[in-house]
Amino acid sequence: MPAIPPSGGIRMYCNPVNPAYSPELFTGYLHQMTFTQRLKNTIYSIFQRQLSKITYRYLDELKQKYNINPEISTFETLSQAEIWFIYGNFVLDFPRPYQPNVISVGGITANPARPLAKDLEDFMQSSGNNGIIVFSMGSYVTAMDTHMVDVFADAFAKLPQNVISKSAGQPPTTLPANVKMLEWLPQNDILGHPKTRLLICQCGINSVFEAIYHGIPVICIPVQSDQWDNAKRLEVKGVGLQLDLRSLTSDVLIQAVETVLRNDSYQSKMSRLSNIFHDEHLPAPQRTVYWMEKVVRHGGVSHLRTSAFDLNVIQYSLIDVYSFLGIVMLVSVVTFIYLWILLCRFASRCCYTKRERQKTE
Repeated sequence: MPAIPPSGGIRMYCNPVNPAYSPELFTGYLHQMTFTQRLKNTIYSIFQRQLSKITYRYLDELKQKYNINPEISTFETLSQAEIWFIYGNFVLDFPRPYQPNVISVGGITANPARPLAKDLEDFMQSSGNNGIIVFSMGSYVTAMDTHMVDVFADAFAKLPQNVISKSAGQPPTTLPANVKMLEWLPQNDILGHPKTRLLICQCGINSVFEAIYHGIPVICIPVQSDQWDNAKRLEVKGVGLQLDLRSLTSDVLIQAVETVLRNDSYQSKMSRLSNIFHDEHLPAPQRTVYWMEKVVRHGGVSHLRTSAFDLNVIQYSLIDVYSFLGIVMLVSVVTFIYLWILLCRFASRCCYTKRERQKTE
């Protein structure tokens, strides 16, 4: 799931969205945008709203088909929610306003590292001072062809570090001696190991938060969905590099690894993000449990629910207020112009009468 939902979803719980500084999901924009980017971001924001309406329409049909509260719409069902959990954290994303019943729980899968299995621990220790690189492309690994698999294998063979790689697809033509391939990785535990130096991944949100939690710099190779946005944020914050999979070569990957590992700024900035991430009142898992139990203890948290849900579109958008103010301003302008014309005509008549008197005299 994305760290920050698109504006169509955000508006679902009546959250204010300003496309001037809140980049839309899948755009790859930053919080500071050029005119062209703000224009595109605004258009995309409008598109997201319409897409949400279409999605709700299909969900309404499913509700009717399976008799799931068919008397109310999907939007009305969602608007009755007492609390919203958002899988995000401002340590990664750019600041934006949230309603008080919107709780960020990004990083819920990130936890203190547990001991590794003996064979895996032995491989970690065999890396010596060079350390370990973790390579995981998520579900995309099953779609990589042999050529791309060999590109990664060739690059890893030339690195001094050991590499732990997730493998569930095509195996490389030749498996380098410094690479250990596993069908499943205890990624959180490996990232928390003292020998781990770097994560190379597609930038799925769970991997990103686990890397931040354990303070591990990232080389990002996004392939779909929100991964480009996550990669862009990591790169802008100076804790990772983004590579293009379409033009990736072993030499490019090796250069990126050397850049991140030899430049201490990547590690120091990621350590700072990690410290900020840890410096919260409650970690994400405990925070989630706390709010769920609070809803149960008090029979809901309606005092945090905005009254915006009780307004119709005209009221929420202040169309009636702006219309009234527009009419008042229009009447005021028309009245002013009318009075000004009367004053001008009166002054003109006075001047004309005075000139006529002077001629007569």
